[in-house]
Amino acid sequence: TEIKVFIFFSALLTAFRIVFLAVFQSQLASVTMENILTSLWLGFRLSLKTVGSLCLLGFLGGTLVHTFVPKWPSLRIKQVIYSIATVLLTFLFLGRIPFYKIFNSSYNAMLINGKNDDIGAIINTAINEYNALMYIVGAVVLSAALCWFLVRFLAWGTKKYSDYANTQLVCTTWYPKTKKTQWITGIGLTVIIGVLGLFFRFGGAFNYTNSINWESAARLSSNLLNETILDDVQALYRVKSIAKRADELEVINLTPQELSEKISAIGGTFNGKDFDGSFTRTITTERLAEQPQSINIVLGESYGLWPFLGEYNEPGAYLVEQGRKYADSP
Repeated sequence: TEIKVFIFFSALLTAFRIVFLAVFQSQLASVTMENILTSLWLGFRLSLKTVGSLCLLGFLGGTLVHTFVPKWPSLRIKQVIYSIATVLLTFLFLGRIPFYKIFNSSYNAMLINGKNDDIGAIINTAINEYNALMYIVGAVVLSAALCWFLVRFLAWGTKKYSDYANTQLVCTTWYPKTKKTQWITGIGLTVIIGVLGLFFRFGGAFNYTNSINWESAARLSSNLLNETILDDVQALYRVKSIAKRADELEVINLTPQELSEKISAIGGTFNGKDFDGSFTRTITTERLAEQPQSINIVLGESYGLWPFLGEYNEPGAYLVEQGRKYADSP
């Protein structure tokens, strides 16, 4: 069954990648077919982590227990687990498309920022501006079809044995009938899964040197292809890793001596009280002959270029004119 699971989810994630490339094919004008195939191959290798984790889940909850308890409903449990996984992957994939349209990236640190924003406004924007309802309906229909196929695919090739004639349990073609064969089978499967787990852990390799992970996945010149390499589970793992590192940076433990040395290294003078005060400077000579009457500050959240559109020439003609001058400069 694990082989079927591996084939199904590997094919599913690869199909998602191909559809993703088709949706944003306008960004592939200068990309060669070799680069596209490389992206799909690297994505397949990276997804070994995701697919391997799913296989391990079914192995521990189904196959391994079934080895020692033949009446354990291994197949049914796997069908439920993998159907849930299929639904989640489908929703994540269809959510990736509008996310990429907004941020030109698959799931990234913007998810962390989003949790602190107005959720109601985000939902309203998603529905009215990015057709979220259409994607949700599509995800429901597609995941239902995929689950229907998955359940039948996992059940395909199984048979019923006379030992289970009364209970009508569906079993695999072969199963260990004695305690000795049960232990041998259990140990053998554990060793095999362990070796495969190591191979999948490094993305089709046995060491970090030849491995691939979300940090080393950006190997191509096209941003779209680099984001295609990441499946949605690995993209969410990227978000988790970034959040963890950001949390670790919030707490910095330094002795007063270490703090003084670091402040001095970047041009400050440690005052023994606070960080801001160590960089405060008081001028003794006025630099401007005439003091300004007002100070104008232009703040940009995402630094989008919408003010440069024609309809924004008024009332901000001066800002647009100056901005275009700098934008067009070498």
